[in-house]
Amino acid sequence: MARPIDPQRHRARRLQIIDAGLSVFARSGYAGATTAAICREAGISSGTFFHYFPTKESLILAILDEGSRETRAFFAAQEGRVDAVQVLLDWVTHSLQDLVDPRASGFIAVVSGLVLQSLLFLVVSAV
Repeated sequence: MARPIDPQRHRARRLQIIDAGLSVFARSGYAGATTAAICREAGISSGTFFHYFPTKESLILAILDEGSRETRAFFAAQEGRVDAVQVLLDWVTHSLQDLVDPRASGFIAVVSGLVLQSLLFLVVSAV
């Protein structure tokens, strides 16, 4: 019989791995970020990592998804406001606060590199 999953504990562990992944990706780049390094940073076993994320690619997507979730939550909290320009300015201010995180530039570089790599693959494939 499978043991019951505590949703709050599951979410907390998932966020712990996401946070560790963000740190390792920012520090080491995509190629240098191994699942072993992410596990060390998170203080977990590789089995735990792979229980939550089947690949490091899935971890990258989860980090991006978490950012999207936070953006959706921000705008949902603005529901009913009629000052659209101020809502947008508040969102920019909110987003800039995330960029204060010293890991932000490294992670942006990782994602940018992956996007460029994918675009290059598409161009080469089309030729």
